[in-house]
Amino acid sequence: MRGVSWHDLFQFPMQDKTTGFYTLPFDDLALRYASALDRLRSWDVRFGVGSRLLVYQDLIQTSLSKRGMEWSRSDLATWAADLRIVAEIIEIVEAFTDTPTLNELALLKRIATGPARTTQDSQMSALEAQYELYLRSVARAAGLNVTIGDPDLRITLEGHTVPLEAKRPRRLKRFDDNLRRGIRQVEAKGQFGIVAISLDMLAWDPRILFEVPSQDDTRPRLARLIHEVLRTQHSSLVNRTEPTTASGLLLTLRLGVFRTDDQGLAVSSALYLLGLQNEPSPVLLALAAAIDAYSSRAS
Repeated sequence: MRGVSWHDLFQFPMQDKTTGFYTLPFDDLALRYASALDRLRSWDVRFGVGSRLLVYQDLIQTSLSKRGMEWSRSDLATWAADLRIVAEIIEIVEAFTDTPTLNELALLKRIATGPARTTQDSQMSALEAQYELYLRSVARAAGLNVTIGDPDLRITLEGHTVPLEAKRPRRLKRFDDNLRRGIRQVEAKGQFGIVAISLDMLAWDPRILFEVPSQDDTRPRLARLIHEVLRTQHSSLVNRTEPTTASGLLLTLRLGVFRTDDQGLAVSSALYLLGLQNEPSPVLLALAAAIDAYSSRAS
């Protein structure tokens, strides 16, 4: 069983020390997000008025227009949830060094569909595609060869091709169902593989501002959230994973985090790789080492 690896992707100081008001100096974020949208357009990813991608761009501009104004805790909680998604889109697009393949392009077109700020079925297709692309960006950043298709991802490591099925449930009660489907899909490939499950919508209520005293407190707090999910889902993990040819379960968690010491807002990510077999395979151990190395570089 591997511990929690983590990193802060974006960090923004938020308090104007002269006024005591919360401010959101997201100029760099606005530029990087606009650049990401331009690259998507260059790949013929189309999004018109009302697209979730443009809604998030408008939200960034709104935050810039409120510079120096006081933000309520509920506003900060809402923006922290939005920032998580915006940061993920930026990371996804910036991970591409070449023109997307047809399979990658199909997912990129899906992330432009559906409304923003909802976890209803109308947006879940976009969020699920976004999760697969996020995992691709993590794999690429970890120095791994990865392709998108069927299964969701194939990672080449230690001379082996490892299938990975990605799941992004929107409610905790769907964890078991997603784990079951992911394991069945891996087993159908006739080889060991990985099931990845996003805890973004399971481990914390986005309507509540996630606060930590300082950056040093972020890692243990995220770890506790992941361990709490594991505790509540213990019976599911036991029932679904014994026996199974699936080699590992990758749990990922990304949250907008508000630090009270410096009044800073960051997007923090945690990755937890859990071995599902008595003896972890050399490939699983190599994947764990790659994830740890990626997190060390990104911290």
